[in-house]
Amino acid sequence: MAFEDARNLLVCLALAVLLAVLPAHALAQDANGALTQDELDAEPEYDSEFKDWEPQAAMDSVGVEEAGKMTLRPVVDTGYLDEQGRLVIDIYQEDFAYLAVEVLSEREEYVDGAALEVTIDGTSELYVPPDPETNQYGVFEFSLIGGDMGVDTVTVALGDESIDILVNIISFEAFTMPIPEVVDGGIAWDTLLKADVTFDEYTLVASFPEEVSERAGETLKIAGFMMPLETEEKQNWFLLTSNPPHCFFHIPGGAAGVIEVFSEEGIEVSWEPVILEGRFEALAKSESAVYQLHDAQLVEK
Repeated sequence: MAFEDARNLLVCLALAVLLAVLPAHALAQDANGALTQDELDAEPEYDSEFKDWEPQAAMDSVGVEEAGKMTLRPVVDTGYLDEQGRLVIDIYQEDFAYLAVEVLSEREEYVDGAALEVTIDGTSELYVPPDPETNQYGVFEFSLIGGDMGVDTVTVALGDESIDILVNIISFEAFTMPIPEVVDGGIAWDTLLKADVTFDEYTLVASFPEEVSERAGETLKIAGFMMPLETEEKQNWFLLTSNPPHCFFHIPGGAAGVIEVFSEEGIEVSWEPVILEGRFEALAKSESAVYQLHDAQLVEK
């Protein structure tokens, strides 16, 4: 999807910028730990046989009528099998996870247009497209936001066949990771995450509960984690996220778990949770973020 590509690019840029603005001493490697010239000379040379590598030809795609007996298979970048051979993925509470399955014909061809049913047993919130069908590559993508600590079971069914994906939800408290505090008179991430956000190509379309929309235009406080978008150590434009950034490929908390922040004075980059105060806006349509904080200032703890 175009939006996912733009989002991934934004996150990669943010992480690159974060490395650029951190103090040099935080990134410097101990000279005693660096590779010596002899060690560098001993590194294996580039294997030229890979220079002419070309991807294999793509498999053919067939419709449901031509597929015969179809097979469901999970498609995940990370995960592991438990003692019963079930696929398990780990996520943090309120974090966003992208999942996918593929459908193959009895001849191992991609099946286009296979209708699927996705259900969940647990506290996590599923985000499933209105018409859950595989694309021309036989793939169907969906997502979820992690609920309470524990194990949720996502079931994807295709007729009589189904597969389970276990979602192991890790609490930040149990993992001793910092948690943004709920500031008196401010707004909590649990409240912001109640927004219903959908994607319309390059545009985010959101509907908000009354407890969010009634705060629009107010000057309020909120705690969160900084994700820089500029090269300066002091950021005038950055993202504030509900969870600590810990993945190169997506924004923690999903579309409703991030606030686009604008600060005239600039706020110094920090790995620790920060408290900001500014004018809060909730946007029904946006090409960047559905929440914004204008004229933001750092609140001293």
